[in-house]
Amino acid sequence: MPSSHSAGATSLATFIVLPLIRISRFIWLHCDICAQGVRRQAGELAIHLNMDLAEETK
Repeated sequence: MPSSHSAGATSLATFIVLPLIRISRFIWLHCDICAQGVRRQAGELAIHLNMDLAEETK
């Protein structure tokens, strides 16, 4: 599911004239890369938290 930043950057690319599409593509790519990193770190944190909770309940 795309983030709101990706959706905003995509709509910006739709409304802006051709020379500025490069800028909006850069913003879109940057937001997607950042969102991917945040989601990956959140997933890794969830794995560690689940392992800690499993150890505490033993």
